[in-house]
Amino acid sequence: MAGSARQPGASCKRSRNRCAQRGGLPLLSALRPQITGKNITAKDFRTWAGTVLAAMALNELESFDSAAQAKRNLRAAIEKVADRLSNGRT
Repeated sequence: MAGSARQPGASCKRSRNRCAQRGGLPLLSALRPQITGKNITAKDFRTWAGTVLAAMALNELESFDSAAQAKRNLRAAIEKVADRLSNGRT
């Protein structure tokens, strides 16, 4: 198609499985130790991102005066992070 150059990795954003089949994720996995200098996995990045997002979500909520409100705040933060990471709540 004229005038519609595809960006590298664009398909990775749409489908993790298709990207892996095309070699995108293995290449990223191979480069990660070179970039970070450590054996950091994609799961490590995702866990770190989830932790940061949870802290931010909890910070946005009002303070609580009861255990029940603390549970509601925690549930709201978990749901917000799960939605952001495209996870179902467990």
